[in-house]
Amino acid sequence: MADPDEFAQFVSASSHRLFRAACLLTGGDTATADDLVADALARVYLAWSRIRSDDAFAYARRTLVNRHLDWRRMLRRRAETLTATVPEHMARAGDHTHDVVQRDSVMRSLREVLHRTPMDQREVKLIWAMWIEVVRFLERRGIPVEAAP
Repeated sequence: MADPDEFAQFVSASSHRLFRAACLLTGGDTATADDLVADALARVYLAWSRIRSDDAFAYARRTLVNRHLDWRRMLRRRAETLTATVPEHMARAGDHTHDVVQRDSVMRSLREVLHRTPMDQREVKLIWAMWIEVVRFLERRGIPVEAAP
């Protein structure tokens, strides 16, 4: 099993250099670089007992490069499905102003009601408000309320 203290020292000494290398590999995408470094260090930790101390950084750097190449290959293999029609959730992706205004109105009303309600009754009012929203949702979908669990 890997020595946690020894590995922690290695991580603190080399993570910055690994991150710089990962940034170069990803073209400056720091989020992906962070993910690559974390993945590489996790794999180095698993192999820590087999790695010679003088080769640890080289092993980690090679692991980083291999993980980046795997990621690039995976992106290339991921097939996209082309269709003649736009999916329904994309077709509705237009203006959401009405939804936002309605949600804001509900939240403001709920805050106002809760502000006037004593603390011991707030939970009951919240549960009631959530149930009303569930009933409205079921009614919009044409599901009878009696069928709800």
